[in-house]
Amino acid sequence: MAIHKLINFITVSEAVGVSKPYMYKNPAIRGRIETLRSQQTKVQTPKAVKQNMNDENKDV
Repeated sequence: MAIHKLINFITVSEAVGVSKPYMYKNPAIRGRIETLRSQQTKVQTPKAVKQNMNDENKDV
């Protein structure tokens, strides 16, 4: 099972060792993080999948 790490300015700044303000001011970096973050929201977390399963099966 793969471990997914949330993509946001905090996790990226900690991983690469640069400040958050630097990333916000750099249009290329900021755009890439925002693009990846928007793609990430389309993937359901295990908790969301479990919740959906419970909601679908509660009348069974």
